Amino acid sequence: MKKIRLQGIGWYNAIEAKDLVVGDVIMHNFGATSTVTSIYPSKSGKIINYHVVTNGSGYEADCRTTVNRLFAVKRVN
Repeated sequence: MKKIRLQGIGWYNAIEAKDLVVGDVIMHNFGATSTVTSIYPSKSGKIINYHVVTNGSGYEADCRTTVNRLFAVKRVN
């Protein structure tokens, strides 16, 4: 499994953006988390648009990234 280093946490298991699913909890630096609420791939398939809600504050954001970017994810399954 791939790993990514988060500030204040250390090494954490990671997945590529193309493998994100609705309900995944993304770990950020220093322990902040966000929940993925929707995912929209682009027509070309090179970009992923996704919507997240920050756990704790409830802040909502629309984000975009490349399909290969690594995300530290806590799976709820």
